[in-house]
Amino acid sequence: MNPNFSIGQIQNITIPPSWEEHFEERERAVPFTMRYFHPQDDENAMLAFFYRGRRLDKVNGEKFRKVLESPAHVLNQHEFEDLRAVLRDKNDPEEFQVVIAKTEDFNGKRVLIIEGRYLGIAEDNRHMFIDSDGTGTAVQEVFYQAHRSIFPRFYKAAAGAMRTIQWKERAPV
Repeated sequence: MNPNFSIGQIQNITIPPSWEEHFEERERAVPFTMRYFHPQDDENAMLAFFYRGRRLDKVNGEKFRKVLESPAHVLNQHEFEDLRAVLRDKNDPEEFQVVIAKTEDFNGKRVLIIEGRYLGIAEDNRHMFIDSDGTGTAVQEVFYQAHRSIFPRFYKAAAGAMRTIQWKERAPV
């Protein structure tokens, strides 16, 4: 397997050499695409690349864009609730326990980072939300997720891969 690939707003990322690829595309009312990699010896940890298959409406896109245009910061409660459409299930405290919600500069691009745990399945998650085109409406997602018992075991490799991300140049909107 070639450990380098491009997807969405990512020009290049280097996947750990011992990780295998899985691709999933579903036809539904709103088709989505998910491509992920997992360690050869454990399919319960994944580094995933997700596109929800549709844009956010302009109002929610503008909220996302404005949060990303502010200096890097920890989200306040109002901002967090305002990003419900971006965050999807991560905004549901009965499903997901948030540890941190913040914006940060990641390899030269401001992104939204959410870290926490899915309560029902006891899986930890480090999730990056990316504004793909500057409108805030096209949201690409990159995340590492694994059962809490194995999350630390593969975190270093997944985080190392994420640090290799090189972004595509974005055309003016």
